[in-house]
Amino acid sequence: MFATTEKMKPMLVHNGYRYIRDCEQKDTIYWCCKEKRTKEKCGGRAKTIGNDVIVTQAHSCVPTPTAVEATRLRSNILRTATNSTNSPRTVINECLAGASDPTIAALPNLKVWLLLFEESVNLQF
Repeated sequence: MFATTEKMKPMLVHNGYRYIRDCEQKDTIYWCCKEKRTKEKCGGRAKTIGNDVIVTQAHSCVPTPTAVEATRLRSNILRTATNSTNSPRTVINECLAGASDPTIAALPNLKVWLLLFEESVNLQF
């Protein structure tokens, strides 16, 4: 699944791990683990050719289901917000229905959402 980072950059979510885009060559996109630039310094890597994902380097970090679900929710909220005429608060509430408490806790607060909505709307034009 493809999502976006907090800074609206492409992100790959695969087998419980999150990858950020590293580089691209011809039809292949190379990805590195999102935990690479943290204290974990995970060396996990993958590449995508079209929609096929190939893990090229194993992870040293542990997958975080809560963070993965929060990433999916955040991407869904931003995608819905750009295609909706509802208020940001309504979009957030609709998308968060049924989400677990730990997942909701991993999401940004309302002020951050409003800034993200502004950025995503500006990117559409």
